[in-house]
Amino acid sequence: MYSEIELNTPTAPESLRTKIVRGSIWNMAGTMMAQAVKIVSMIVIARLLTPADFAIAGLSTAATQLIILFGGFGFGEALIAKKEITKESCHTVFWATAAIKIVIGLIICLLAGTLADFYQNQLLVKPIIFIGIGFIFSIGNVVPANLLYREMRFWELNVVNFIATVISVIIAVILATKGFGYWSIIFPAVVITPLRTIMQSIVAKYSPRLRFSWQELRQMANFGFFVLGTKVARFFAENGDYLILGRFLPTALFGQYYFAYEKARLTIDSIAPQLEGTLFPAFSKMQDNVARLRDKCLEATQMITWFTYPLSIILILLAKPLVPIVFGAQWRAAIVVFQFFCAYAFTYYLWGSAQMTLYSLNKPQSIFYFEIIKMFLLLPLLFCAGISGITIEQIALFMLITTSILNVGMTVYIYRLLGTTWIHFGRHFYSLCAACGVLAVVGLVVIHRLDGLRFIYTIYNLIGLCLAGLLIYVITLMIVQKGFWQKINLVFRSIK
Repeated sequence: MYSEIELNTPTAPESLRTKIVRGSIWNMAGTMMAQAVKIVSMIVIARLLTPADFAIAGLSTAATQLIILFGGFGFGEALIAKKEITKESCHTVFWATAAIKIVIGLIICLLAGTLADFYQNQLLVKPIIFIGIGFIFSIGNVVPANLLYREMRFWELNVVNFIATVISVIIAVILATKGFGYWSIIFPAVVITPLRTIMQSIVAKYSPRLRFSWQELRQMANFGFFVLGTKVARFFAENGDYLILGRFLPTALFGQYYFAYEKARLTIDSIAPQLEGTLFPAFSKMQDNVARLRDKCLEATQMITWFTYPLSIILILLAKPLVPIVFGAQWRAAIVVFQFFCAYAFTYYLWGSAQMTLYSLNKPQSIFYFEIIKMFLLLPLLFCAGISGITIEQIALFMLITTSILNVGMTVYIYRLLGTTWIHFGRHFYSLCAACGVLAVVGLVVIHRLDGLRFIYTIYNLIGLCLAGLLIYVITLMIVQKGFWQKINLVFRSIK
């Protein structure tokens, strides 16, 4: 799988491009298959559970997620970014993260009562303890997963993740139909991690040995520290609303907010990590060639936005009939919040893939400082929003505006660092803007006309509208984008 010390041999440009495209395709395909399975379970669970059940699941996760972030300490990313790794590097990371996770798991269990008191809900005690115990049993997941990412073995990764997803969904649906409430969300998410770890270890052919090197640990600790700091700051920036609003909002209302946030971010939380997992190891091989790294970053971001932007637009346009038809009438109060959070994807994908270039250039501190600024800006404002009693729609709009401005600022910084001109940037995204603009305008006109006719929506005509919208988008993109078919042909050649 890996030699005692990896050779730092250059990769041919075409070979690396093929790996990037093929890896992205496998990750996208794997994600789409997993999401197709998840959608079935989401529909079942959303119809069987109440907003209060979603609130308990959301608060349990939010209350423990910050502590859980410390489990990896950024060592997994350090394994990917490092030019050369040894077996001793892997064993050192395994034992270091194992010790950290055991301690953190015990801390979560001990804090269960305190966290439940903070949110004034004693139903949180058992779920939090269960999450802590489950975290202890996930001690081996850092090394095998990141070795597979480093070697860009995305086919194996996606097979493992798909199998784990199917098992998780089956457990969730069974528990929901048997009336286990919020446990149908919490239990599968916890127990599936050890199973995924076992499968990844078998595929990566990795087993730990009793070897440890303080020198290896120190070499990776500096990089890992900034990665960890970034994750912690990002957690507060992206989940501060959970931590704070869960204390002030009524349980049922917080459940509506949590539901809208999780469902709207489905494309980001499922697609973004997969794409970033492809780009990070690939970009790391280009760290000595900034011009090439810039071009590949622009190409990757262009391809990602081609797929994700139309999905976000369609979800926003069809949210009003889509949410109650698919998930149930009890979620009507979450529709506007859902639309605002769907719009967040527009700025996220511009900088989400570009941030991998900073890791590749060994500048994790830049992302760390950005997340710190976002955290210190959002948390006080969210606290004020919580005590002032403003609506969840107003809170979602505030989150959208603030984070979008920050994301655009970070995007500008990254591409300026890479020496990108506005003209160069515009050449990659003018066709996207035109195609999305046509889709949005046509979609608004059609929705307005259908509402005027008092059109009755069903799941079948919603699917038809989605396909029609995608067809309009693709035709527009074909017209305005030069070399469209060459790019598509590249994708198919890379698959072959």
